[in-house]
Amino acid sequence: MQPRLILFTCLLFAASLAFSQTTFQKTYHTTADSWARKVLETPDGYLISCLIHTAPQNTDAMLIKIDFSGNVLWQKTYGGLLSDELFSVVIANDGGYIAS
Repeated sequence: MQPRLILFTCLLFAASLAFSQTTFQKTYHTTADSWARKVLETPDGYLISCLIHTAPQNTDAMLIKIDFSGNVLWQKTYGGLLSDELFSVVIANDGGYIAS
């Protein structure tokens, strides 16, 4: 019975890959080296949590809000003299965002 479940799971996964398609593909540039940490789907697009390398031994956090077509709606950098990072972003009850 278990081999059938594994086979069904593999077929379901393969079918999901076969029917998936890329909606858009874009590169978002900053003035420094940057890496996406997390992408959160929101009711009006996506929120990308980034880590940006701003100076030797220093990083800052950045949030980039984009619509479903990939157009930037806003972006904000958070950081100070020392390294700063975002590990989690969630949608708050009031529709805003909580980042930590």
